[in-house]
Amino acid sequence: METPFEAILDSLVDAVLCLDDQGRVLYLNGPACRRVQCQAREWIGKPALELPGIDRILPLSVLKLWLQGQELASAGTNSQAAGVGHPAPVEELVLKSIWHEGHRFLAIIFRDLSVQRSMEHAVYQFRKDQAVGQLAGGIAHDFNNILTAVLSHIDLAISSVDPKDPVLENLEHAMNGARRGAELVSKLLAFSRQSPVQSAAINLAELTEQVAFMLSRNLGPQVQIETRMPPDGSLWTVTGDAGQLAEVLLQLGLNAHDALKQSGRLCFSAENLSLPAEAGADPGKPRDYVRLSVEDSGRGMPPEVSERIFEPYFTTKEVARGAGLGLSVCLGIVKEHGGWMQVRSQPFQGTRMDVYLPRGQQSTSSTSAPNPPLDDEIPNEERARILVVDDEEAVRMVIRAVLAFRGYQVTEASDGQEGIEIFRQTKPSFDLVIMDCNLPGIGGAETLACIMADAPSTKAILLSGGVDDRANTRMTALRGIPFLAKPFQSHELLRLVRETLSKGRQPGPARSKPERLP
Repeated sequence: METPFEAILDSLVDAVLCLDDQGRVLYLNGPACRRVQCQAREWIGKPALELPGIDRILPLSVLKLWLQGQELASAGTNSQAAGVGHPAPVEELVLKSIWHEGHRFLAIIFRDLSVQRSMEHAVYQFRKDQAVGQLAGGIAHDFNNILTAVLSHIDLAISSVDPKDPVLENLEHAMNGARRGAELVSKLLAFSRQSPVQSAAINLAELTEQVAFMLSRNLGPQVQIETRMPPDGSLWTVTGDAGQLAEVLLQLGLNAHDALKQSGRLCFSAENLSLPAEAGADPGKPRDYVRLSVEDSGRGMPPEVSERIFEPYFTTKEVARGAGLGLSVCLGIVKEHGGWMQVRSQPFQGTRMDVYLPRGQQSTSSTSAPNPPLDDEIPNEERARILVVDDEEAVRMVIRAVLAFRGYQVTEASDGQEGIEIFRQTKPSFDLVIMDCNLPGIGGAETLACIMADAPSTKAILLSGGVDDRANTRMTALRGIPFLAKPFQSHELLRLVRETLSKGRQPGPARSKPERLP
């Protein structure tokens, strides 16, 4: 019958083995028995050298030293070679010689550290990715400030140039280049997970074509990329963040490329589906979905791999090539959009990833409408007083130029403290405050909370070129405040200013006082 002491040792994850001075087995706990694949009762009192698999716990060279009468007291780790894409096993062995009533005994504790080291590596990889993401977000924030100035000044120049002037074509080329820069910055923000969610109607056919084109430019001619979309623009739109969904398609495409090795076929397709209630994410009523599929002719996956591909940090790639976060992030984005993902794969038969997204309620056109002329966009009915608080001088200057051009009276502040002081000292008060979220010292949302605590009826607009978690929390507390992401164009700023100033002019329910932030 097992004693309480033996039960305690059997509950350990470490293998425990005890030998006498003749090398005979005195004790093995449960983990030790499982490691050498034997029954403890069968080997008590027998020589350890005859124990099958003893070298899986204690190296034979060490056991021979013990039999020669040498004292052993050491602890160390050992790493063994592993196959490609698999972590190397890490083992720890603790030896302790014990004298008791004139006899020598050897206590051996064996510990497999592979899981622990794998988790440590995953945490290290996560922190490294987080640091790179923060760096990318910081770079994107600075570029957004620069692009805001560039785009708005080009807007102003276009509005003041005669339509027949040949320089207008140069300005339009410059505008297109700046917009492409803004798209690149949005990708940096998406990578760093600092991109504010922009919910809008999305043409998935166009988005997929863009991602496929970008992959074709980078994967080389050995990979044949196809797109299969419903004809005549009949694919339903979805509502969500185009940048995040592009990130999903890009990740799925890169994963498929890895499965192809050198060459093969990669196909993007989409179709409209009306699924029964039990198949959708919203049980109780039928739902319409758009199914996006990414299919490759690669080596495929066995069931034990495909069942785990959405687990964080699970990867079959080499350590230097992947952290196992790509598909888990993709699944999180898709779930945020009300959808789900499925995988279909068999070894040597390729892989198909399906993304299901709910049908949107809005429609979208394939091309964006041209920017309206600044002179005709907003009627100049009044001379509103506007306070602009932004630490970037170029952004303040361009906002002043755009708004002053329309007759608004603009006052600038370079940080939160200066903005609060100017607001409190100015009488009559400002009609509108335009505030950057990411201010040094007192943050933009905190500054706005102080201003609105003094004057609850103050109208405001929040700006940001990359919202960090802290600023996002404060913005959530200031619910109902309009938000404009950098970089923006002049007509976008003017339209939002006009809409914000127009709110509250008609009689209606009293506006509740915003919560003051702690």
